[in-house]
Parts: sequence; structure tokens; C-alpha cells
Amino acid sequence: MEIFRFLNFKKKKKFFFFFWTKKTNFKGFTLIEVLVSLVIIILLTTLVMVNFEWGGYQFALKRSLYKLSQDIRNVQEMAISSRKVEGVSPTGGCGIHFNLLESTSSYILFADTDYNGIYNPLAGDLIIGNEIELEKNVAIYNLSPMVGGALDIVFLPPDPKIKINGTEAIQPQNANIYLSAPTGATGTVSVNSVGLIENDQ
Repeated sequence: MEIFRFLNFKKKKKFFFFFWTKKTNFKGFTLIEVLVSLVIIILLTTLVMVNFEWGGYQFALKRSLYKLSQDIRNVQEMAISSRKVEGVSPTGGCGIHFNLLESTSSYILFADTDYNGIYNPLAGDLIIGNEIELEKNVAIYNLSPMVGGALDIVFLPPDPKIKINGTEAIQPQNANIYLSAPTGATGTVSVNSVGLIENDQ
């Protein structure tokens, strides 16, 4: 009996010793390792977010260039087809007006009723629709040619002739609208003397 008790005691001792050593020999992460891992995760997350945001700015710039080109084509088509604006036939054509002194993020489509090729609401020129805003964070940073901070491009019916700031354009004269995004990326919409519209980024 004494022998059996001794053997049982030895077994129990081994059993407790096994679990005790397992606990004491367990290796976890140190505080420094956890902190380093957190810093790496935060840095990677920040890089992904920044790249995502910058990519969004690039897409906004592309969409704004495309929208601006489409709006210029729309007024060109309106002028060629002599479409009425508020019941009035714009004898001086239809155009687009930019003014950096008033806004660097919007422009106006208008009907030139006094035939001078420059947007002048006091002379009866009519706005087509509402003032059009560029996408958020996209701005007009330059116009060429520019007079007093403004640029007017007017399409004359029925020929595809244009006036730039009130003067009929001759080759190789172009009107250029320069857009920019916060990333430093830029793009240009150009209209040449025969009404060809191009955008470049």
C-alpha cells in the first residue's frame, strides 16, 4: 500500500510540475513589440488613406475637365442651332464666361444678346441655367487670354466662328482654361479659332 501511495504521489507531482512549467515557461509579446506593431499598422493605414484621397483629387480633376468641355460643346451647339433662351433668339451667339476675380471654382453659360462677345448682364445678356460649380477642391488657376481677370468665349451662328473677349478669333489663336487639384496636378481645356475643343491633363 505504501508503495502505491508513493507512486501516486510521484504521478501527481509530475502532473503539477507539467502544468507549472508550462505556465512559467510561456513566452508572450513584450510591450515594445506591441507598440512597434501598432506604429507599423498606423503608418500603413495613413499611407493608404493619403493615396486614396490623392487619387480622389485626380478623378475630380478629370471629371471637371470633361464637364467643362461638355458645357462648352453644349453652348456651341446652342449657338449653331440658334436655340432660343427664355424665348429670345441670341443674335450674338452663346458663350461661356469665367471671372477669376469673382470665382475660381465656377463659370456661367450665357446668351449674347447685344452681339459684343462679352458677358454683360446689364446689357441684357441672359444666363443659361445656373452658375456651374467645379468639383470640390478643383480650381481655375489661370485663363488665357485674360482681360481684367475674365475670359469670354462666344460661338457665333450659323458658322463655327468664335469670339474671344469680344474679338473674333483668328488662327492660331486659342482660348485656354487651366484647372488644378490640391495634389499639384493640372489640366487644360482649349478652344481654337474654329471652335475645336480639347482637354489635356
